[in-house]
This record gives sequence, structure tokens and C-alpha cells, in this order.
Amino acid sequence: MKEIHGLRLIKLGDFIKEVRQSKNYTQQVLSELADIDIRTLQRIEKGQLNLSLNIFIAIINALELDATYVIQKVTEG
Repeated sequence: MKEIHGLRLIKLGDFIKEVRQSKNYTQQVLSELADIDIRTLQRIEKGQLNLSLNIFIAIINALELDATYVIQKVTEG
């Protein structure tokens, strides 16, 4: 189960990075929009941080994403 959790963190990080780049946001811009530390965002994008619900919501709001959509993308396949 821990392995599955780790893979989902990596998948979530990759997804956040992909959307961020598609919006031409730097990590600095997204971290400011989400009001989180840039190092936190870097660790999330690398799948190294199990983010809190508050941080998850801040990031998806900054990226203008729906939580259900993000969760489906991360848990599919």
C-alpha cells in the first residue's frame, strides 16, 4: 500500500507540474499564487511531500482546477 501511495504522490506532482507549465507559470509564480513556500512546491512536484488538504486546495485553486478532476487524474490507471 505504501508503494501505491508513493506512486500517487509522484503522479500528483507530475500533474501539478504539467498544468503549471501549460499555464506558463514558473514555480515562483505558482507558489506565490497558492501562498506556499517555493521549496514546498518543488518537493510536491518531485513527489517527495505528502501535502495537506489546505495546500492541495491552494494549489488547485491557483491553477483553476476542480478537485474531483485532479483526484480522478491521479488515481486512474
